[in-house]
Amino acid sequence: MQKLVRVCNGSWCKDYGSRGIFKAIKKAFGLKFVNKNDKIDLDYCPCVGYCSSAPNVRVDENIIFLAKEGTVVELVNIGGEEYTKGEVELSLEDDFLGDL
Repeated sequence: MQKLVRVCNGSWCKDYGSRGIFKAIKKAFGLKFVNKNDKIDLDYCPCVGYCSSAPNVRVDENIIFLAKEGTVVELVNIGGEEYTKGEVELSLEDDFLGDL
């Protein structure tokens, strides 16, 4: 089953290393000239609304907060389910874009 992976490219995530994270995922999944294969559909996305926990990576319906180049590939492989909180505690009340 192909995973939909979106690396946040908002200004905070960009400043905190989203480009390096994108490259690490791309390399790990053997993507060279395209961003899609039978395992992964990788691309950037606009701000996901959790700037205080940048950089963020969306894996299907889950979000990996405080993503790091050294661990993000493992977390993408497990689907992000076990690591959606990162090092911070977030609640639905923290979602400032939720009211839009």
